[in-house]
Amino acid sequence: MPNELSIQQLLPEVNDRSVIENKIQGSTFIGIDFGTSTTVISYAIAGDNSTPIKTNAIPIRQLNFDGNTLSHHLVPSCIAYQNNQLYVGQGAKMLKSKLQPDQNIWFSFKMNLGKDNGPEFTRTELKEGNPHGKIENTLDATKLFFKELKKEIDNYIQEQNLPRQLFYSVSIPASFEANQRADLKRALEFANIPINETLFIDEPNAAFLSYLVQANNNGFNNYNIPVDSPLHILVFDFGAGTCDISIIEIGRKAGKLYSKNIAISQFEQLGGDDIDRAIVKEILLPQLAKQNNISVEEIRENNYKKILLPKLQAVAEQLKIKVCKAVASNKVGQELPNLINSTERINFLQTIDFILPKQVMKFENPSISPKEFTDIMKKFTSETLAFNFQDDVESLKSIFTVINSALLKANIEKGDIDLVLLIGGSSYNPYIQTALYRHFDNSDIEIPQDLQSHVSNGTAINSFMANGLGVDIIKPIVSEPIFIILQNEVKKIVVYEGTEIPCKEILIEDLRPQRNEQKEIEIPICVSSKEKILTILKLKNEKGFSTTDKITLKCDISHDKLITFRAFIQNLEISTEPLNPFANSALSTEDIAEKTTFETAL
Repeated sequence: MPNELSIQQLLPEVNDRSVIENKIQGSTFIGIDFGTSTTVISYAIAGDNSTPIKTNAIPIRQLNFDGNTLSHHLVPSCIAYQNNQLYVGQGAKMLKSKLQPDQNIWFSFKMNLGKDNGPEFTRTELKEGNPHGKIENTLDATKLFFKELKKEIDNYIQEQNLPRQLFYSVSIPASFEANQRADLKRALEFANIPINETLFIDEPNAAFLSYLVQANNNGFNNYNIPVDSPLHILVFDFGAGTCDISIIEIGRKAGKLYSKNIAISQFEQLGGDDIDRAIVKEILLPQLAKQNNISVEEIRENNYKKILLPKLQAVAEQLKIKVCKAVASNKVGQELPNLINSTERINFLQTIDFILPKQVMKFENPSISPKEFTDIMKKFTSETLAFNFQDDVESLKSIFTVINSALLKANIEKGDIDLVLLIGGSSYNPYIQTALYRHFDNSDIEIPQDLQSHVSNGTAINSFMANGLGVDIIKPIVSEPIFIILQNEVKKIVVYEGTEIPCKEILIEDLRPQRNEQKEIEIPICVSSKEKILTILKLKNEKGFSTTDKITLKCDISHDKLITFRAFIQNLEISTEPLNPFANSALSTEDIAEKTTFETAL
């Protein structure tokens, strides 16, 4: 069908089997979805006429602490070290409530990438010189995690007799910042995973690619691309650490189909982990205090953050999963069942010991009721956005904070959304699904059968298309205007919102010093608003500049959303390190004061 939304219509090249086979001969295309709680790896190969690109998740061998090995495509992003044995994946996750975080077990390290704090795990048992490797900070943990994954990928390729020339793509949150991307690249290089310009793809875009390729095989509805107006797809990616929204537009231009991002949500610290932390704070901590005959107020904040919270969060996650499964199995249609108001206790049958500096605490059979969980979920699904709290430990925000951010950027209403595509492990939550069905009551909502493999499949497809065929099916854009601040706080746009990337040599040539003998020139570069300062370029000349001196500003934006500025005046040139202006997080006064300033002087 010429109007049908499909990979064949958006990318006609895949219909020519001889071209595909010639370009991809001898190659395997790997996609890695590196998640906060779970990582999935897939590979893509050439298919047939109905499914031109086929994907499969790779089962990864994971050692359990009982000595047995589990092979599964879901790999918990977790590392443990016990009795001189390293555990990666499921075996490590099973030790969460038994070991000490940042000492002999490490998890949720993805979202802490980019923080250069030196050796941050002072009590680590994996120090320099350990034959298993070292974990002294978040980057070390990520390096070791990918090193172990790479071994298993290579083993699988060899066992399955797949082509040995490997090309990789890695999915990341759309709002990942430059320093986070840089640390992730370092970890991949350490694991001998090849790096190239098309390495990264935004998680929501990867999900859309997977949807396109698999739509005919997984029971999704078929969509036509209207002749007179574009199709709008909202990808709702709710994982353990992030909630990313991407709005994709598919339409016709000059007789050809196009697909591009028109909005990426504002960055918010929001994910399934935040629900777990809310359960700990509101439900489990009072239970623990009561069992040990103390009040919650008597628990020191430092003990809570470093000792109690990490262990209790693992318990909260298990209780959350139990409640969600019970609620989901009793749903009729899209409405939540009466079970959500039940006060019957759901238990985690285990005794947990906490060794604090001045006392030992025991916690027997932590529990939660569906009604308690419902009260917590009301805050995360509130359409009135009455809840909006965040500190360095937890976040309490509604998913509609993120959704409305994307709709506002796209300048469209919720009724303009044709399709909502759910991905991410936290989208299994029936409360989240019901809230989206109610909100987008005039849109179709699609939920893949395997929410956690969907992104890795799309990432492998991206590797296939970018590395194999040399094409980009989704044109990334600048989601916010980038501008400089002139005298009297006048804004001058350097890069307009909606500019397709990558783009090279964007020039601003009509800048001049404000006065004669001016010894220092500052060029603040902002994104979206003057409160969101990306960096400040400083040019200095002790002899002073003249108002006749011409200032030229150049900027380049790479495929993976990194921007570089260069400024020229007289015989002076200054360049920035690659920066990411699309992190979507406004800076506080303290952040602005600490922000890197690039300067040079004659």
